[in-house]
Amino acid sequence: MKKILLLSLVIIVNAIQCLGQQDTLFWFSPPKIPNSITTTETRLAVKAFNQSATVTVSLPANNSFTPQTITIPANSIQEFDFSTLFTTLYPSASGIQNNGVKISSNQPISTEWIINNTTYKEDFILKGQMALGSDFYVPMQKHWSVSSTGNAGFTIVASVDNTTVLITPKTAASTSTSSSVSATFSVLLQKGQTFFVNKSNLGDATSLAGSIVSSNQPVAVTVYEHGTGTSS
Repeated sequence: MKKILLLSLVIIVNAIQCLGQQDTLFWFSPPKIPNSITTTETRLAVKAFNQSATVTVSLPANNSFTPQTITIPANSIQEFDFSTLFTTLYPSASGIQNNGVKISSNQPISTEWIINNTTYKEDFILKGQMALGSDFYVPMQKHWSVSSTGNAGFTIVASVDNTTVLITPKTAASTSTSSSVSATFSVLLQKGQTFFVNKSNLGDATSLAGSIVSSNQPVAVTVYEHGTGTSS
């Protein structure tokens, strides 16, 4: 009985720790925000643990962005406020974008990307280097439809130059470079560049769940969905 209780306690503690991944390097591809939204509060919350941490946020593919650095005291949380950078972080134009976010630290930290708009709110708990990989199956719900003013899809960020990404959407989609895609295609990304795949027919019963993303170099994938409505 004691062994069972101890095992249960270990599982619970590990589950709590997994809620906020501790690491010294994070990559994030901001979601594709609906075009009807033109401004939003955006913050990056960073938590330091037993030691103070010097944290730098950069957009490696965007030379016009000046990296920002702060030092966070041990056992405390501070925030970067990027609310004035809406068009930089969430570009509405088509094409491959230069908005991939790199977060680096000299000590382990945990991070959370927060979007706060009256009609659009999202919190992304970043998973550090565990989020990087070369083969992904995109997880998305299949039960609810999405309103015409919403968005459903995923974005990809390259962590190194000359990254070839092979994408297989499971339903008709619009992308960074095409208004209609339903078959496997490839895209070449440089370090810090991003690419989005958005569900085309938001109101129907189809889903991008199970879409495949594979690459020859490590990438990170962000899944987003906003404006769910009636069940299908």
